[in-house]
Amino acid sequence: MNNFKKIETFLEKPRIAVVSTIKKDGTSQLSPNWYIYLDGAIYISTTKKRAKYWNVSRDNRVSLCIYSEPLANDYVVIEGKCDILPKEKIFPITEEIVKLYVPVDLVLDRVAQIKKEDRVLLKIIPDKYLSRFWGSII
Repeated sequence: MNNFKKIETFLEKPRIAVVSTIKKDGTSQLSPNWYIYLDGAIYISTTKKRAKYWNVSRDNRVSLCIYSEPLANDYVVIEGKCDILPKEKIFPITEEIVKLYVPVDLVLDRVAQIKKEDRVLLKIIPDKYLSRFWGSII
């Protein structure tokens, strides 16, 4: 399996993505997020109240670190640009994110709650990947 295929296989599993955005003063703002990897992009649903929304609105450069738990033996670091998709464009991708992380019997309630929030979908287009695979990614 070539390295890019290993990266894609790793990203297809539900993990936590630590997203780094750039604050107004130039320092990093980090936040853990649920995500989905689709067609070469990382998607993250967030509200307009979150710092990452305001940061990427001003500067769309982002970095992510997605790692295996609990020891981070395997990880992928992504650098890229972030597009902000408006609320009317966030479904069904946001629902697919919820399905990855929420027990099946709670998905409909969580999606109903999300639909009431002032949300956007962040679409991160990777420019660069860095990976390490010491453990098993399967």
